[in-house]
Amino acid sequence: MNKDVLITIRGEQRADGQRDFTEMTVTGRMRQLGGHYFLHYRERQEHGFADHRVVLKFEGQDRVTMQRVGQARSRLMIERGRRHICRYGTGYGDLLIGISGRRITGGLGAEGGAVEFSYVMDIDSQTLCENKVHITVKEC
Repeated sequence: MNKDVLITIRGEQRADGQRDFTEMTVTGRMRQLGGHYFLHYRERQEHGFADHRVVLKFEGQDRVTMQRVGQARSRLMIERGRRHICRYGTGYGDLLIGISGRRITGGLGAEGGAVEFSYVMDIDSQTLCENKVHITVKEC
């Protein structure tokens, strides 16, 4: 299965007592391979990472991996109940950060679906921010 989809991503980030919300809707591709679902899309200039390709891999309610390819390369692994050291690319260089997965709910199927996950981002075990991401996928 490989189909065109409409992807809406809503994010909430909490840091230093402040909350920030983002939302974007993009067209992309969804495919299923080896029992896992993948979303492929390009980020646009207004989202801060022009000309970056993003691949999201959903492994049920256990793990979500986000890989961004372009000038600021990143690979984040969100796994419920585990902390992973991940590379996070910025326009100024790469950082090694801790990603501690809190929860992953929902799921994707052949017609799309919705997934929500939350995680804490840290550097040297010092919390930077708490994040919640909600992704909905619909056939085009």
